Amino acid sequence: MNNMSYDTLVAEETLNKTVQALKNRKINVEIVGDEAAAIKRLHEYVFPLEDARMKATGAPGSFINKVLFTYGEMFGRLTVIFVKEKLGF
Repeated sequence: MNNMSYDTLVAEETLNKTVQALKNRKINVEIVGDEAAAIKRLHEYVFPLEDARMKATGAPGSFINKVLFTYGEMFGRLTVIFVKEKLGF
């Protein structure tokens, strides 16, 4: 069993490997200093780009509907699966 606690940060090397693996799969990753910086980046940088992209396709624009924050993983691993179908509420 891993002794990682919820307030332990992952090693820089592990973080860098994870970011690179995501980027290799064409998933954009940006590491920011804290939650406030993440929310600011979402509203001031990411949303305007996505909104413009959507409007360029003829769609009415974008919305910020879902945001996922993780604050720690006891065992150092997290799996998130996105499914392109409605499964519940």
